[in-house]
Amino acid sequence: MLKILFLKIRYSKYYLKLTNNFFLIVIGVVLLVLSFSSPLYLCFLTAYLVYVFKKDKFLLIFLIVLVILITFVYFKLEYRDAYLDDNVTGEVISVKDTQAVIKTKGAKVLVFDYNNYNLAPGDIVEVEGESVKLDGARVKGAFDYKEYLWHKQIDGAIAAEKIKVVGSKFNPGVIRNSVNKYFERNYTDLSLAFIKALILGDSNYLEEDFSASLINNGTIHLFAISGLHITLFIGLLLKLFDFFNIKESTANILIFIFLGFYLIITNFSPSILRASMMYILSVINKNKNLGLSSLDIASVVFLLLVVYNPFYIYNIGFVLSFLVSFIIIIGNSVITGGNIIQIFLISLYAQIATFPIVINLNNEINLLAPIINIVFLLLIETIILPVSIMLVFLPLFQGLYYYLVSVFSYLSIFCADYLSIMLRFRSFSHLDIIIYYLGIILFLSFYNNKHIRRIILSSLFCFTLFLYNYNYFIPYGRVHFLDLYNGEAIIIIEEHRRGVTVIDTGDGSYEEVSSFLKRNGIRKIDSLIITHNHYDHNGEAAVIINQFNVNNIIISAYDNSRLGNLANTTLVKKGSKFKSGNILFNVMHPDKNYRDENDNSIVLYATIGDMKYLFLGDVTKNVEMKFAHLDVDIVKIAHHGSDTSSSSEFISALDPHIAIIQSGRVERFGFPRQNVIDILNKYNIKIYRTDLNYSIKIRYNKKRSIVKALK
Repeated sequence: MLKILFLKIRYSKYYLKLTNNFFLIVIGVVLLVLSFSSPLYLCFLTAYLVYVFKKDKFLLIFLIVLVILITFVYFKLEYRDAYLDDNVTGEVISVKDTQAVIKTKGAKVLVFDYNNYNLAPGDIVEVEGESVKLDGARVKGAFDYKEYLWHKQIDGAIAAEKIKVVGSKFNPGVIRNSVNKYFERNYTDLSLAFIKALILGDSNYLEEDFSASLINNGTIHLFAISGLHITLFIGLLLKLFDFFNIKESTANILIFIFLGFYLIITNFSPSILRASMMYILSVINKNKNLGLSSLDIASVVFLLLVVYNPFYIYNIGFVLSFLVSFIIIIGNSVITGGNIIQIFLISLYAQIATFPIVINLNNEINLLAPIINIVFLLLIETIILPVSIMLVFLPLFQGLYYYLVSVFSYLSIFCADYLSIMLRFRSFSHLDIIIYYLGIILFLSFYNNKHIRRIILSSLFCFTLFLYNYNYFIPYGRVHFLDLYNGEAIIIIEEHRRGVTVIDTGDGSYEEVSSFLKRNGIRKIDSLIITHNHYDHNGEAAVIINQFNVNNIIISAYDNSRLGNLANTTLVKKGSKFKSGNILFNVMHPDKNYRDENDNSIVLYATIGDMKYLFLGDVTKNVEMKFAHLDVDIVKIAHHGSDTSSSSEFISALDPHIAIIQSGRVERFGFPRQNVIDILNKYNIKIYRTDLNYSIKIRYNKKRSIVKALK
């Protein structure tokens, strides 16, 4: 009965309409899920639905059903209730370092276990603590930890004060933990780092220099467990089963069991999940004669996963894995030639296909990556990964393995230092992404028409060139007051990229300042100004000097830091003037060497657009009255809003329109002080403070300035 039903479905006109057209459904679903992030995509989704309607009404109905289903699941997940309680009771489902995820009724809670209770998956625990308020991105475009956890379906977070284990049950995470402990018992140093990265996809143990080299070389994907691993594992297993004359049907069952086990120990990595499901579906397709093409198989797996969990669209591994798979399948007809040529073409196509995503991750791309990928892919595929698999069962040979991976690590760092042509782009906007991929689709659609193909290719090149030089086309300037965890940083980007000025760098936590500059496509800094020698103002200076072309470094004449030894450093004091781009900065302070380093701060006065700015550094009440006579529209309040500065007399005399306080978020400092806020309110001064408003941007031209806070 079931066989007859299957045959009726298999050879029905509706099924036949879907075969070789599943990819059309995928495009519609992609436009839908993108529209959850930006309504701009809804226009393209509407136009696409019209296109599908003209092609086939049944395809449209099928797509609309999926759209409704995915939308329902997405909004159910997106607008679920957050977990706000201070206590939680439930099952530990995963543990990593000092963090555990606990599943309770209807919610998953992240628990910060700073007291090291040595929890394990399967433990039933009672947690007492304090609910943690998770922050969103406080600098535009920065990593949003709150959103990241939400899309991982973590409903809340608790800082644990007391944890009591009251029972246990079996959890697949026990298997994952056991494998981790096995590796940690038997391997050390670089060997452990490579084994964990290549077998489990855990790259946290890789050395910083090596990880940076992988990013620069465009080979970081080789250390993210992927379809390459599945292909190699299955290839080895098939050879083993063939050697022992095991039947194909039995071999397939054993491979399915292995894939399930591997999914557990890799915590259901999206790329491994994709590759495993594609393999399983391809076996079923062959045995049951489903008539699906390779593109159909990839499309069906994509649709199943997105229907199950629409939040997969926020997982970079998921997006990159499918994008590369689709490109390889679609471009298979033009991937010809020998093995080396094919690897190069696949690498090139993959780099083109993932270009906007890679840029939005790193803001840099290595033009030599497709060539470098040939060498490193061959090394990983033919030597490093097979030997790593063997070493899992033969840890006695880790001494030889150590030398092997050491050579690989050295080669990677060497290529990153001497064989790279890095281009830096600003982050792609939604509109940029639409235009880019529309160009790719048109190129593929008209591939056989040489004339149109050349026009599209030329247009794509010009568009990419425009994005590379985007800042030269912006007709207005921006002054950014960044909201950093500790410290201050101010970025001034003039109209048409006539100048870039950086005033202070914060303490360097997470390299937020350099990341912000990269996201804005900044490659050259006209002036890096360090107001004084405190870590919360110069902590990231070395990183910025190393990663950007800095024309001039400005420090106080009384700054005794190492910056004074650099050739392009200028020492300034009261009466000095310097130009950065088109902006003339007047140095109002220091006038001598003070015992208090805060009073050695450089105080700057400048006209930017139509506004007069006063940047006070961290000066105290002892010196601030020296600037009370200035005509000021916008003042950057001294010392993060501390009560050591901003006396009532000074604020009254200065009489600015706007006060900006870069308070930082270190709780023990308690910035800004309430009495400072009271003084500013007393004189009706508009206050912007980073602890409440997050990062602040002032967009300006010669006639007007507009202040906009991130929150």
